[in-house]
Amino acid sequence: MKKVNYKYFVLVWVLTLSSVYSQNKYVMVLKSAPTFTLQINANYNQTFLDFNGTYNNDFHSDDFMKGQALGADKGYGATITSKLALDKLGKERFNFSLSYNRALSYLFGRSNSVQDNGQTTINMMTAGLGIEHNFTPNHKFKIYLGGEATGTLINGTGTVWVENRNDSAGAYSYGIKITNSFRIGAAIFGGTEYMLNNRVGLSIGFKYNFVNLLLKSAKQTDDPNSTSFPLRDKYDANVRYSGDKNLAYISIMAGIDFYWGIREKRYVINR
Repeated sequence: MKKVNYKYFVLVWVLTLSSVYSQNKYVMVLKSAPTFTLQINANYNQTFLDFNGTYNNDFHSDDFMKGQALGADKGYGATITSKLALDKLGKERFNFSLSYNRALSYLFGRSNSVQDNGQTTINMMTAGLGIEHNFTPNHKFKIYLGGEATGTLINGTGTVWVENRNDSAGAYSYGIKITNSFRIGAAIFGGTEYMLNNRVGLSIGFKYNFVNLLLKSAKQTDDPNSTSFPLRDKYDANVRYSGDKNLAYISIMAGIDFYWGIREKRYVINR
């Protein structure tokens, strides 16, 4: 009888130990922020201030000839941005961006109510250097905000319509060309990144660009009546098409991110 009781005691002791040491185990994974991020975005652009047209943003040739507006309303483009972490936590990132953006008078078609058949197309090639703050660098869902200094090469083409009321020949049009012109500006930007894994993520954001804060000019060409001339965004009474213009536009961006340098630490936790 005593021998049987001893066997039961051993069995209960083994089952008790098994229940203690066979608890559910959880693995907690902690990830570092990426040391380097490459972001590629497609852009949708909306212009502001003297960049777009007047009166419902339509192109008006008179305003262009008076130097009051460029008359380009909406557009599209693409941006590539490299982001280098400046601290161990990855909260501060140094940015270098290259972008091409275009703005047109009528991206979605001309308004039927506009008799003026003029229009412009403006191209901008921009390089930017800046700093951004990443509020959640270790999370899958990252939120950031920053600013950068920009240099932009601007050129474009267009058509100017002349009503010519006082001439029996009637209205006529002629083409214009804006030759390469360099301006210094600034941009503020922000957005979110969502990591799909340690290598790839998705992004959506915005960038508000002030294109011509510095180096405004009303440079005259050898031929004062030439229809090919640099960007004239400063007023000069002796220069055609010149006028004080502040050019700004916002890009709504969406794209993909590529990450490097993410490290993982795994911790086993018993419940």
